[in-house]
Amino acid sequence: MTPELTLAGPDLRRIADVVLADLLPPRLRRLWLSRMGRMAIAQAKKNVREQKTVDGSPMAPRKRRDVRKKMLTGLVKSRWIGMDLPDEDTARVKFFRNAGVVARKHQLGGRAAGATRMGIKYPRTFDTSKIPASLKGKHFTLESGKIGCSANQAAMMIRLDYIPPYVRRGMPAGGADAVEYLMQHISRKLAVFLIAEGVKRTGKAKVPDNTPARPFLGLDEEQKIAMGDAIMAGIYNRFKAKNHENLLK
Repeated sequence: MTPELTLAGPDLRRIADVVLADLLPPRLRRLWLSRMGRMAIAQAKKNVREQKTVDGSPMAPRKRRDVRKKMLTGLVKSRWIGMDLPDEDTARVKFFRNAGVVARKHQLGGRAAGATRMGIKYPRTFDTSKIPASLKGKHFTLESGKIGCSANQAAMMIRLDYIPPYVRRGMPAGGADAVEYLMQHISRKLAVFLIAEGVKRTGKAKVPDNTPARPFLGLDEEQKIAMGDAIMAGIYNRFKAKNHENLLK
C-alpha cells in the first residue's frame, strides 16, 4: 500500500460565479483536481528541498554515514512521484513501484507503517548510548602491536555474547568498563571475525523498522482553500505550478 494524499473537490458554494456544484462541467472539475494534485507535488518537493515536514518543523536527519546529505530527494523526482484522478471528485498523489513503500515508511514512520527489516537476534542487551564519547573513535594499541577493536565492535561482541574465554575471564561485569577492556585486548581483525561468527550462531530475524516519521506530503486546510481559489480563478488559463509558488509554505 503506497502513501496517498487525497484532495476533495472544491467547495463550489464559495465560488462567486458558480451557483450550484452541478453547473461546473466535469472536464473543468477534473482540470481543477489535476492542478491541485500538481500543486501538492510541488509542495512536497519544496518540503524535501528545505528538509522540513508538513508542519514546518525540521526533518529528522540521517543517523549514519553522511548526515549532511538531504533526505528523500530521490522520492520526489518525476520518475517516482505522480498523480491520477481515480474518480470525478478526487485527485490522488501517488508513488510508483517500490518508491511507494519507502515513501510510506518515511511519511508515517517505520513502526506506524508496519515496516520491518532483517536484524540480528542479539542474546544480550546493551545500551550503546552509555558508551563514553571519549571511547568512540578511539583505538588502543595492543601488546602485540596490533590496533585494538573499536567501541562499536566491542559493544557488538557483548550483545552477541561471543567473546573468547581467555578474554572473558578478566573482563569487568559490564558497561563502559567492559567495552574499554575489550578494546584493549581484542584486535580489530579478530573482532571482525568474532562478530561474523557470533551473527552466524545467533541468526537474524525480522525486527520493527525504527525509521523516524518525516511527513513531507500534505496540505493544510488553509493552503487547500488558497490554492483552490487561485486555480479556479485561472481555470481557463495555461497552468504551471511554478507560477503559484507564492502559495507554497
